[in-house]
Amino acid sequence: ARVNVLAKDSVGERLHRAVLEELLDVACADTGIDIRERSPNVIDKLIRNSQSRGVESDHKASIEIDFIRKKPTEFEIYFGNPIKIAEQTGVDVPVLKVVYSLLSMVDRANRSAL
Repeated sequence: ARVNVLAKDSVGERLHRAVLEELLDVACADTGIDIRERSPNVIDKLIRNSQSRGVESDHKASIEIDFIRKKPTEFEIYFGNPIKIAEQTGVDVPVLKVVYSLLSMVDRANRSAL
């Protein structure tokens, strides 16, 4: 979804926050660094940063641009790799797994519609 859609929609914002929380859990487990301790409001800062880039400009994420052009998207990098690291480090990432599965399905269907 476009950044401005996530910013304006309470469900989208909750999903965005849940994804970022799980990514942060994976990063902390993988690096051994408690990022939340170093920056207690890191998730809020990331969301505000995303919102400030896209609310007024109707900013398109690179995944959306690739999707429109029917090119492979980078969802594997954003979701697949963290899921692999989560499995290696024992971090539970149910939201990432669902988002990854949905994006994978949509990406395959989009590219097969060429």
